[in-house]
Amino acid sequence: MARYRQSVNHNGPAARQGKTAWSLPKQLLSLVSVHAIRFEMSTTPDMELSVCPEAAIVHRCLKHSPRVRKFFRWLSDLTAPQCRVAIRSWGQLDPPLQSALEMLLLGDLGEKSSTSAQSEEAQGLGTILTALYKQGQQFGWATNQEWALISLLPLYRAADDVDASTASRVARQRMAEWLCLLLLCHEIGEELVSLLNEPASFGTPPHAMLESRFNLHLEGIARRALDLVWEYSENEDQLNAPAQNALVEMPLSTLLHDVSQLHHWSHPASLWTIAHGMLGSHAAAPVLPRSWVDTTIPWHEVVSHSHRVLELLGTSSCRLPLELPLGMAVAAGDGEEAKSPSSGAPSLFDLLQKRQCEQKQQLHDERIKNSTAGTPSERWASKVLIAEMHSHNDPLLVRSLNKLLQQCKTADRPLSLAMLALQPLDPETQERLARQGSKNLIWQQKLVEYLRDLAPHAMPRAYWTANAELIVALVDVERGQATYGLREGLDGLVADKIGGQYESGGYNVHYFAGVAGVAPPLGMITSDRLIDAAYRCFRAASTHGSSLVKGIDVF
Repeated sequence: MARYRQSVNHNGPAARQGKTAWSLPKQLLSLVSVHAIRFEMSTTPDMELSVCPEAAIVHRCLKHSPRVRKFFRWLSDLTAPQCRVAIRSWGQLDPPLQSALEMLLLGDLGEKSSTSAQSEEAQGLGTILTALYKQGQQFGWATNQEWALISLLPLYRAADDVDASTASRVARQRMAEWLCLLLLCHEIGEELVSLLNEPASFGTPPHAMLESRFNLHLEGIARRALDLVWEYSENEDQLNAPAQNALVEMPLSTLLHDVSQLHHWSHPASLWTIAHGMLGSHAAAPVLPRSWVDTTIPWHEVVSHSHRVLELLGTSSCRLPLELPLGMAVAAGDGEEAKSPSSGAPSLFDLLQKRQCEQKQQLHDERIKNSTAGTPSERWASKVLIAEMHSHNDPLLVRSLNKLLQQCKTADRPLSLAMLALQPLDPETQERLARQGSKNLIWQQKLVEYLRDLAPHAMPRAYWTANAELIVALVDVERGQATYGLREGLDGLVADKIGGQYESGGYNVHYFAGVAGVAPPLGMITSDRLIDAAYRCFRAASTHGSSLVKGIDVF
């Protein structure tokens, strides 16, 4: 069998034929060329091709081992007969993990009995999740828990406007990306792991980092691996000839075909923002994307259940470990000596602009410890994520509050809605508030978590508008209690007496707040009336000239 010599350049046949020619930064190319940019072909050995780097990496991922291909096949189509047969040989999951995943696949975290198909899917899901999670721990990934969460979060949407098959497909796509990145770390070694673990990288999806640094598209790599794994012959240990030729000639547009998300909620950046918010330290509090504002399963249940699954992944036994050494030397070809993937190559880590401020380095060390310890940090389970809104009359906010109001009517529970803003009194405070009102909400998170204690058994809903207004819905809190608690919380915020786990420092500001409350029986009260009443109080308070909280009961 002859071998093509692949070269990545701008002058190869692909460029001459009007196709896209591919280039890869020399730093990464020097690390992966020994392994990734190699195809085993059955045609002319002296021909040069301009190969899409993603296509080369897809081939390398599929070439790795039969176990990896079994995982890719299950992630591609879990209903395929050979996948269902394979699952029976994978062994049983630890019962607590099996039960937790079956509950998730039911769609509402209820106590209903799962079907045999759901039990089988839970077994496959848990087997691969555990293998990926354990491998990430072995590599010392600081974001191992984020990867687990972005793979699980789509399944919580099956109770909403997403059917179970779509939710499952999105989850398996994310798991395939996780697997591809683990394989890439296995090939490249410590340099890539160090890059992924940089404190400056926290909060940034690896998808975006790989694209911005190296122009590599992780989604496309995973999608093509899932498609082409069925064209891989286990007997011949290679892709069939048509698949090889298609992969070599594949332009980026084809590679990324079907990667565009069916639903905007499933984009890796949205999922990563949520996962980072659930897991992140109190140094950062990202905004909950609009597409995740109003889920059928209450957020506190999502947080609690996913926390439990992460704990079980850390403690469960792994039936089919990936067993990927970091930076494993791989034979370059028949009769050739194995070469180190990073031999003679510059370190990726050395090429970075290191921003090692003390706070980020401390976060880095803490995340490494939490990620490799087997269980997540205890504190993240109680975090309230603040959702982004356009304004106080955003239709999405109205719809969200309508559902909450209906739940309160059914259960005869009071509901209070608070609307507030801070007015800076000096330029330094103005700059600080602007910084905390974009992607990382600090003072807002301090206050919301303080208000949560007004009714510990009922999680508040919080929203941040483009007009820098914080809106908080408090279930089981009457208007008088909400007004008093909000005033105490704002005074504590100004004096730096609350939220000590976050960025320290008081605020030189005036605060303005309006609170509208409803008490049982709620009758025909609508969310529009509640929002309008809270806004009128808020506007009245803002004209007062000094800090003020005004409240009104809605009947």
